[in-house]
Amino acid sequence: IYIQSYLDAFVEQVREPLHVPDVASEHAYLLERLPLVATQQTFFCVLLHAVNRRCIGAIEIRGQEHPGQLYCWLHPDFWGKNYFQEAM
Repeated sequence: IYIQSYLDAFVEQVREPLHVPDVASEHAYLLERLPLVATQQTFFCVLLHAVNRRCIGAIEIRGQEHPGQLYCWLHPDFWGKNYFQEAM
């Protein structure tokens, strides 16, 4: 339901450190994750702005099959403002 809002917020400043080449790659990743979320094999939380309900970031806690079990990002407009700390 929030996929487009998520992709709109997934800007280059976020993609680069995550080594995601483009928005289409992240969209494919999200579609791959949906069955795992549905079967509770991964925990995926979209961070929404309290006022306008737009996506400002995400946190995913993945299973042990992933070398990096925590996947997270926050839109640069919200860096340094404790949004991520509150979400965690």
